[in-house]
Amino acid sequence: MDRKTFQLHLNVAVAAMRVKCERYITNTLPHENLYYIINVERIDRWTPLDEEKVLEHLWRDGRVPVWIDVTPYEEDGKHIYFELRCGGGFSETIFYHKEEGYPPFHCFGPIVPPGWTRESPKFNLHHYREWMRVGLDKGKGPNRRSPPLRESGDSRN
Repeated sequence: MDRKTFQLHLNVAVAAMRVKCERYITNTLPHENLYYIINVERIDRWTPLDEEKVLEHLWRDGRVPVWIDVTPYEEDGKHIYFELRCGGGFSETIFYHKEEGYPPFHCFGPIVPPGWTRESPKFNLHHYREWMRVGLDKGKGPNRRSPPLRESGDSRN
């Protein structure tokens, strides 16, 4: 896959995810995107990356991950942070999610709160971040897989 096509597919997938988010979450989504890349070697999972850095890490001379799930994680008033969960190794020609129109990307999420149904009201995007942080730990301390808490208006990179 050429780099321009991969970049276009990333942008279309993120735009589709934003539309999906607006149907389900109460947060106002900032216009700027940052990304966490998950399951790719040599990348600190919780270092937010801009689009150019994502392309540097995931486009490798025509080879890209076979699949990439796009999930909104949090927003801080300036950025919305998306997880890009990658898998299947890297390929030039074999990709999942072709039916969505922007392979290898799949709009996965937003992650809904436990017990939520389609009849439930909209929810706060940050429930996922909080669930990742401490929801499963039951008072055992922060989940080590989670990034530092970003307060509204905090645009640290």
